Amino acid sequence: MEYEEFIIALIHNNEKDRLLKVIPKIDLIKLNGYKKVILQYSVQKEIKYNYIQVVKNSFIFVTTSIKFQGYLNKKKSIKFVFESMKIFINIFRYDQYKKNVKHLSIINALSLKHVNALKDLVNSTASFALILESDAEISNVHKLEDALEEIIKLFDVYKYCYAIVGDGYTIAKLGVDKIPKTSKGSVDIYELPFTNTSCSYFINRDTANLILSEMLKYPENVPYVGADWLFNFAFIGLKSAGKQIKCLIFKDGLVGNGSRLGLTESTIHDS
Repeated sequence: MEYEEFIIALIHNNEKDRLLKVIPKIDLIKLNGYKKVILQYSVQKEIKYNYIQVVKNSFIFVTTSIKFQGYLNKKKSIKFVFESMKIFINIFRYDQYKKNVKHLSIINALSLKHVNALKDLVNSTASFALILESDAEISNVHKLEDALEEIIKLFDVYKYCYAIVGDGYTIAKLGVDKIPKTSKGSVDIYELPFTNTSCSYFINRDTANLILSEMLKYPENVPYVGADWLFNFAFIGLKSAGKQIKCLIFKDGLVGNGSRLGLTESTIHDS
């Protein structure tokens, strides 16, 4: 009997302590009727960026943050714009540049792994992929499997779907309250995509192709913003192009974020 494939992409930096926890959980995950393919994205060469490149990265982050408020149909307060611009203005200080350049090199390497995982999904015969960072804390494999199978059914209803299955920045603080949503079982279905985490997400091949096409418009030779904001960068562009993706979020958390929970050290501090 032949089975369709699904990918589990593990994004890591060869951190033994993390891998000893997450890999055994990944090995246990099974989906009915699907053959699992595990891909690993480990150390990516870190690039030392120059001052101009760092300034451009900061500008993209700030403008994306400001555009995201409009994307959410929220008014951009003077205070918000001022606070955002302060981030950009600070980068013109050379001491701030020296502090940020190493940090941005690590962030870029991590985001590039996400881009490569999406490329591999798009170029594969797999139907979808569960993409995990190495600090993903999977406490209940069976609960996660049930959730993924529920999402697969929604993939058949909606061609373009992005499912957040990991813990991240508080949804309420992200300000998505103005996005129309409906509920189906244990899933909230938002009419616009967004993300508050890159720790863990589930995506089908059609949606990955759509998002990747927008991500590849990111300026060359500029370090990537963090993966979560790289996704939001893509979502803003897709909305402007009239391309709509549903965003699926489970009401109960499925995968913890070890860095946010304080159980593991954040990747951005890794050497």
